[in-house]
Amino acid sequence: MVPDWPFPDRPAREVQTHALAKGWGKPGFAYFLRQRLGKTLLAFAEYTLLREQGKVDWMVVICPNSIKQQWVDEIESVDEIIPICVYESQKKDKIGEFLTKVPNGGVFIINYESVKSFMSNGLWQRINTLKTYLVADESSKIKEPTAKMTKACHELSSICSYRRVLTGKPTANSNADIWGQLKFIGATDRNYYQHKFTYCIMGGYQGRTVKKNINVDQLKAEMAPYCYIAEDKYIQGFEKVYEPLRPVQMSGKQKEMYNEMESELIVELQNDTKATAPIILTKYLRLQQISSGIIGDTDSNQLNIVEPHSNPRINNVIDIVENEITNKCIIVCRFRLSIDNLRNVFTKKGYKVAVMHGGMGKELNQQKKLFTDGDHSILIAQIQVLSFGHTLCGPDDNPCIDMVFYENDFSLINRAQCESRPEKMGREMPIGYFDMYASKMDKIIIEALIRKEDAALALMGYSKKYGILNRELAEHQYELPR
Repeated sequence: MVPDWPFPDRPAREVQTHALAKGWGKPGFAYFLRQRLGKTLLAFAEYTLLREQGKVDWMVVICPNSIKQQWVDEIESVDEIIPICVYESQKKDKIGEFLTKVPNGGVFIINYESVKSFMSNGLWQRINTLKTYLVADESSKIKEPTAKMTKACHELSSICSYRRVLTGKPTANSNADIWGQLKFIGATDRNYYQHKFTYCIMGGYQGRTVKKNINVDQLKAEMAPYCYIAEDKYIQGFEKVYEPLRPVQMSGKQKEMYNEMESELIVELQNDTKATAPIILTKYLRLQQISSGIIGDTDSNQLNIVEPHSNPRINNVIDIVENEITNKCIIVCRFRLSIDNLRNVFTKKGYKVAVMHGGMGKELNQQKKLFTDGDHSILIAQIQVLSFGHTLCGPDDNPCIDMVFYENDFSLINRAQCESRPEKMGREMPIGYFDMYASKMDKIIIEALIRKEDAALALMGYSKKYGILNRELAEHQYELPR
């Protein structure tokens, strides 16, 4: 029998109680819940109940680097006492000390890329894995069978008493992709090649390309005892949902250029009270470009300062699309080169991509049709073009219900108009919005746009240390809201 939900101040949703009842007590299990259905709190609730019964001490969470803080925030919203440690590679000694000095266990959060180091440096030995509840969040990242990250995740899962995978999108492209997750929770005895040739028809060069998924009903039947798949009815009735802002960890060269230009802008804001919003916004545009891995030269040409395939901002978007988005999606850009970079990277990964930008003429409608009526799952659109009256909701069996704002401009009208593109009368599915920031300044401006406030005023009133500067002046000159 499943115990009562442990968080009275955050009552369980129906989907959470149904999922918990299905997975309760099982050593390995998969919770396949779309975004916004509460799978983070579901996993922490199950861990809490198991801990109260003395069956586990530790909860170890493996997740993308960009959402580690989300886990901390969600856990602290229901439990302010439990010890939490977030893995950082440069602080191994402090992490080892934490794991040693917490006798009754707690929560340990680590990103996928660091699991191999965690296993090889022996830190895992300081956790009693026989009493560990292990979670792989956005678990579709565990898919390449020969990848060191996948092997390390499987090594850790093999010695933990409870294993869970959480994702809304278990497979990115083919039935072969799910093997890593099934292996993680102990739901298959097949090796990768046995699994692949059972559920896929292979072709192409040396037979390495998945041409077709087969035996789908058999796969579903074999997975059924090990997973809970949330029904679409649980996401009805939502409206706009703004996902937590995703930080962008820029490369060394980007960070150096960004910091130098940001410092110059802050000095100008502090010292020149006559600076106008248009001048400041033009300077900030350069910061936006740098954080996107590009730069404009004196002739207004845009150039890459980071190779697209290693661009941290693009890799953030790839993580979101592959791990969190289940249907068609729109990626919104400000700069033309960003559109080209994203299209090239996603195309090389096998996605069918439509684009919308200025100067396309009749081709614009052709690209829209590929997205709205065809099999192109991604639309990359320039914000200035996207904001003008396009209907981009997608078909009912594969709707567009997510937007990734890769870049923003400062127009409230543009932002509001773009957010409305996927809307369809009578369709009650929620629309999710993802935004990214590279600095505190970035974050303040994006939050202003989301709140439908003036982004220019947010920038004019920005202070790196205090959050705003020249507050009285800003209130007087610009009627800045208190």
